[in-house]
Amino acid sequence: TGTSFVNTLVASVCIPATVPFAAGNGSKRQHRYWIEDMSLSRCNFTSSPQHMTYRSPPGHRGFGGSADQASRGVTLLRQPEQRIISGFHHGFHSYDVKPHGKPNITTYARAVAGCSVRMLVRPSVPSSSDGGETACGHSPPPNEEELHQAKAILSTFQFVGLTDEWDLTVCLWHTRFGPTSCHISEFLNARPGHVTSATGYDVSILNGFIDRYDTSLYEHAQKLFWNAINSHNLTRTQCSAWKAACVSSNQG
Repeated sequence: TGTSFVNTLVASVCIPATVPFAAGNGSKRQHRYWIEDMSLSRCNFTSSPQHMTYRSPPGHRGFGGSADQASRGVTLLRQPEQRIISGFHHGFHSYDVKPHGKPNITTYARAVAGCSVRMLVRPSVPSSSDGGETACGHSPPPNEEELHQAKAILSTFQFVGLTDEWDLTVCLWHTRFGPTSCHISEFLNARPGHVTSATGYDVSILNGFIDRYDTSLYEHAQKLFWNAINSHNLTRTQCSAWKAACVSSNQG
Protein backbone atom coordinates (compact mmCIF):
# COMPACT_ATOMS: atom_id res chain seq x y z
CA THR A 1 0.00 0.00 0.00
CA GLY A 2 2.67 2.49 1.01
CA THR A 3 4.78 1.90 -2.07
CA SER A 4 1.77 2.46 -4.32
CA PHE A 5 0.41 5.51 -2.49
CA VAL A 6 3.83 7.15 -2.62
CA ASN A 7 3.08 8.02 -6.24
CA THR A 8 0.25 10.21 -4.97
CA LEU A 9 2.32 11.71 -2.17
CA VAL A 10 5.26 12.77 -4.31
CA ALA A 11 3.04 14.97 -6.47
CA SER A 12 2.10 16.98 -3.39
CA VAL A 13 5.17 17.02 -1.17
CA CYS A 14 8.26 16.67 -3.37
CA ILE A 15 9.75 19.74 -5.02
CA PRO A 16 10.26 19.15 -7.83
CA ALA A 17 7.95 16.13 -8.16
CA THR A 18 9.89 12.89 -8.49
CA VAL A 19 9.50 10.20 -11.09
CA PRO A 20 6.81 7.64 -10.14
CA PHE A 21 7.80 4.38 -8.51
CA ALA A 22 7.13 1.69 -11.11
CA ALA A 23 5.97 -1.89 -10.62
CA GLY A 24 8.64 -4.50 -11.18
CA ASN A 25 11.51 -2.41 -9.86
CA GLY A 26 12.13 -4.93 -7.10
CA SER A 27 13.01 -4.43 -3.44
CA LYS A 28 16.56 -3.23 -4.10
CA ARG A 29 15.31 -0.62 -6.52
CA GLN A 30 12.62 0.32 -4.00
CA HIS A 31 15.13 1.17 -1.30
CA ARG A 32 17.29 3.13 -3.74
CA TYR A 33 14.14 5.03 -4.67
CA TRP A 34 13.60 6.15 -1.07
CA ILE A 35 17.21 7.27 -0.74
CA GLU A 36 18.01 8.69 -4.17
CA ASP A 37 14.75 9.88 -5.73
CA MET A 38 12.67 10.77 -2.72
CA SER A 39 15.03 12.07 -0.05
CA LEU A 40 13.61 13.94 2.93
CA SER A 41 15.49 17.04 1.82
CA ARG A 42 13.18 17.23 -1.21
CA CYS A 43 10.06 15.64 0.17
CA ASN A 44 8.51 17.25 3.22
CA PHE A 45 6.79 14.16 4.60
CA THR A 46 7.32 15.33 8.14
CA SER A 47 8.57 18.42 9.91
CA SER A 48 8.93 16.40 13.08
CA PRO A 49 12.35 16.58 14.76
CA GLN A 50 11.87 12.86 15.43
CA HIS A 51 11.91 11.89 11.77
CA MET A 52 15.45 10.56 11.97
CA THR A 53 14.44 8.13 14.73
CA TYR A 54 10.87 7.43 13.65
CA ARG A 55 11.93 6.97 10.01
CA SER A 56 8.79 7.78 8.10
CA PRO A 57 9.24 6.75 5.36
CA PRO A 58 10.46 4.00 5.03
CA GLY A 59 10.11 1.29 7.65
CA HIS A 60 7.29 -0.28 9.62
CA ARG A 61 7.95 1.12 13.06
CA GLY A 62 5.32 1.63 15.70
CA PHE A 63 3.82 5.09 16.04
CA GLY A 64 3.75 4.90 19.83
CA GLY A 65 5.95 7.57 21.35
CA SER A 66 5.20 9.90 18.45
CA ALA A 67 1.53 10.49 19.21
CA ASP A 68 2.23 14.21 19.61
CA GLN A 69 2.75 14.22 15.85
CA ALA A 70 -0.64 12.62 15.12
CA SER A 71 -2.13 15.81 13.65
CA ARG A 72 0.39 15.37 10.81
CA GLY A 73 -0.46 11.71 10.39
CA VAL A 74 -1.39 10.14 7.06
CA THR A 75 -2.45 6.51 6.82
CA LEU A 76 -4.39 4.01 4.75
CA LEU A 77 -6.08 1.06 6.43
CA ARG A 78 -6.97 -2.26 4.86
CA GLN A 79 -9.72 -4.76 5.67
CA PRO A 80 -8.02 -6.78 8.44
CA GLU A 81 -8.45 -10.33 7.16
CA GLN A 82 -7.34 -9.26 3.67
CA ARG A 83 -4.25 -7.65 5.22
CA ILE A 84 -3.48 -10.81 7.22
CA ILE A 85 -3.65 -13.07 4.17
CA SER A 86 -1.57 -10.63 2.13
CA GLY A 87 1.06 -10.50 4.88
CA PHE A 88 1.15 -14.28 5.09
CA HIS A 89 1.92 -14.51 1.38
CA HIS A 90 4.50 -11.73 1.71
CA GLY A 91 7.07 -13.78 3.60
CA PHE A 92 5.05 -13.93 6.83
CA HIS A 93 5.32 -10.18 7.18
CA SER A 94 5.76 -8.98 10.78
CA TYR A 95 6.04 -12.55 12.11
CA ASP A 96 9.18 -13.46 14.04
CA VAL A 97 10.21 -16.54 12.04
CA LYS A 98 13.66 -17.06 13.56
CA PRO A 99 12.58 -18.39 16.97
CA HIS A 100 9.30 -19.97 15.87
CA GLY A 101 9.78 -21.23 12.32
CA LYS A 102 7.39 -20.76 9.42
CA PRO A 103 3.76 -20.62 10.62
CA ASN A 104 0.59 -21.95 9.06
CA ILE A 105 -2.06 -19.37 8.17
CA THR A 106 -4.01 -19.76 11.44
CA THR A 107 -0.93 -19.41 13.63
CA TYR A 108 0.17 -16.41 11.62
CA ALA A 109 -3.26 -14.76 11.88
CA ARG A 110 -3.33 -15.09 15.66
CA ALA A 111 0.22 -13.74 15.96
CA VAL A 112 -0.32 -10.56 13.93
CA ALA A 113 -3.94 -9.87 14.88
CA GLY A 114 -4.43 -6.29 15.96
CA CYS A 115 -1.47 -5.14 13.87
CA SER A 116 -2.97 -1.72 13.09
CA VAL A 117 -3.84 -1.12 16.73
CA ARG A 118 -0.33 -2.10 17.79
CA MET A 119 1.26 0.11 15.14
CA LEU A 120 -0.67 3.15 16.34
CA VAL A 121 -0.13 2.82 20.09
CA ARG A 122 3.12 0.91 20.56
CA PRO A 123 6.71 1.85 19.87
CA SER A 124 9.09 -0.46 18.05
CA VAL A 125 10.65 -3.46 19.77
CA PRO A 126 14.42 -2.88 19.39
CA SER A 127 15.30 -6.31 20.79
CA SER A 128 13.26 -8.20 18.20
CA SER A 129 14.91 -10.11 15.40
CA ASP A 130 13.59 -7.65 12.83
CA GLY A 131 15.70 -4.87 14.34
CA GLY A 132 12.70 -3.04 15.74
CA GLU A 133 11.19 -2.44 12.33
CA THR A 134 7.70 -3.44 13.34
CA ALA A 135 5.43 -3.29 16.36
CA CYS A 136 3.34 -6.15 14.98
CA GLY A 137 3.75 -9.85 15.61
CA HIS A 138 5.16 -9.47 19.11
CA SER A 139 3.39 -10.49 22.33
CA PRO A 140 1.21 -9.55 24.05
CA PRO A 141 -1.83 -9.04 21.81
CA PRO A 142 -3.61 -5.66 21.99
CA ASN A 143 -6.25 -4.95 24.61
CA GLU A 144 -9.40 -2.83 24.87
CA GLU A 145 -7.54 0.16 26.28
CA GLU A 146 -5.10 0.12 23.37
CA LEU A 147 -7.99 -0.15 20.92
CA HIS A 148 -9.57 2.94 22.48
CA GLN A 149 -6.23 4.79 22.28
CA ALA A 150 -5.75 3.75 18.65
CA LYS A 151 -9.15 5.13 17.67
CA ALA A 152 -8.40 8.40 19.45
CA ILE A 153 -5.05 8.73 17.68
CA LEU A 154 -6.55 7.88 14.30
CA SER A 155 -9.23 10.51 14.79
CA THR A 156 -6.56 13.22 14.98
CA PHE A 157 -4.77 12.17 11.77
CA GLN A 158 -5.00 14.74 9.00
CA PHE A 159 -5.78 12.04 6.42
CA VAL A 160 -7.26 8.55 6.67
CA GLY A 161 -7.71 6.53 3.48
CA LEU A 162 -8.89 3.01 2.74
CA THR A 163 -6.91 0.57 0.62
CA ASP A 164 -10.22 -1.05 -0.34
CA GLU A 165 -11.44 2.30 -1.73
CA TRP A 166 -8.28 3.14 -3.62
CA ASP A 167 -9.59 5.44 -6.34
CA LEU A 168 -11.73 7.42 -3.90
CA THR A 169 -8.77 7.69 -1.52
CA VAL A 170 -6.56 9.14 -4.26
CA CYS A 171 -9.37 11.47 -5.30
CA LEU A 172 -9.89 12.64 -1.70
CA TRP A 173 -6.17 13.30 -1.27
CA HIS A 174 -5.99 15.49 -4.36
CA THR A 175 -9.16 17.30 -3.36
CA ARG A 176 -7.70 18.17 0.01
CA PHE A 177 -4.01 18.68 -0.75
CA GLY A 178 -3.71 19.04 -4.52
CA PRO A 179 -2.56 19.21 -7.18
CA THR A 180 -5.62 19.05 -9.43
CA SER A 181 -3.66 16.93 -11.93
CA CYS A 182 -2.71 13.31 -11.34
CA HIS A 183 -0.63 10.55 -12.91
CA ILE A 184 -1.74 7.14 -14.15
CA SER A 185 0.78 5.50 -11.78
CA GLU A 186 -1.37 6.57 -8.82
CA PHE A 187 -4.02 4.03 -9.79
CA LEU A 188 -1.68 1.07 -10.32
CA ASN A 189 -0.27 -1.51 -7.93
CA ALA A 190 3.34 -0.37 -7.83
CA ARG A 191 4.54 -3.33 -5.79
CA PRO A 192 2.40 -6.44 -6.40
CA GLY A 193 3.13 -9.45 -4.25
CA HIS A 194 3.87 -12.97 -5.42
CA VAL A 195 0.30 -14.01 -4.60
CA THR A 196 -2.23 -11.32 -5.43
CA SER A 197 -5.96 -11.05 -6.02
CA ALA A 198 -7.70 -8.21 -7.80
CA THR A 199 -11.02 -9.15 -6.21
CA GLY A 200 -9.77 -9.96 -2.70
CA TYR A 201 -8.47 -13.11 -1.03
CA ASP A 202 -10.72 -16.00 -0.06
CA VAL A 203 -10.96 -15.54 3.72
CA SER A 204 -12.25 -19.08 4.23
CA ILE A 205 -8.61 -20.19 4.54
CA LEU A 206 -8.61 -18.43 7.93
CA ASN A 207 -11.09 -21.03 9.18
CA GLY A 208 -13.42 -18.41 10.62
CA PHE A 209 -10.74 -16.33 12.34
CA ILE A 210 -11.72 -12.67 12.80
CA ASP A 211 -9.27 -9.96 13.85
CA ARG A 212 -11.66 -8.29 16.29
CA TYR A 213 -9.35 -5.47 17.36
CA ASP A 214 -8.38 -4.35 13.88
CA THR A 215 -11.95 -4.89 12.67
CA SER A 216 -13.19 -2.39 15.24
CA LEU A 217 -10.44 0.05 14.29
CA TYR A 218 -11.16 -0.44 10.59
CA GLU A 219 -14.84 0.32 11.12
CA HIS A 220 -13.78 3.54 12.86
CA ALA A 221 -11.50 4.37 9.92
CA GLN A 222 -14.40 3.79 7.53
CA LYS A 223 -16.48 6.33 9.41
CA LEU A 224 -13.67 8.90 9.27
CA PHE A 225 -13.14 8.24 5.56
CA TRP A 226 -16.78 8.49 4.52
CA ASN A 227 -17.27 11.59 6.66
CA ALA A 228 -14.40 13.21 4.75
CA ILE A 229 -15.80 12.07 1.40
CA ASN A 230 -19.21 13.52 2.24
CA SER A 231 -17.83 16.75 3.69
CA HIS A 232 -16.08 17.41 0.37
CA ASN A 233 -19.17 16.40 -1.62
CA LEU A 234 -17.25 13.74 -3.52
CA THR A 235 -19.00 10.97 -5.44
CA ARG A 236 -17.80 7.86 -7.27
CA THR A 237 -19.04 9.31 -10.54
CA GLN A 238 -17.15 12.56 -10.00
CA CYS A 239 -13.93 10.81 -9.02
CA SER A 240 -14.21 8.31 -11.89
CA ALA A 241 -14.50 11.19 -14.38
CA TRP A 242 -11.48 12.91 -12.81
CA LYS A 243 -9.46 9.68 -12.98
CA ALA A 244 -10.41 9.16 -16.65
CA ALA A 245 -9.27 12.68 -17.47
CA CYS A 246 -5.95 12.08 -15.70
CA VAL A 247 -5.32 8.80 -17.48
CA SER A 248 -6.25 10.35 -20.82
CA SER A 249 -3.88 13.29 -20.32
CA ASN A 250 -1.03 10.94 -19.36
CA GLN A 251 -1.54 8.82 -22.46
CA GLY A 252 -1.79 11.84 -24.69
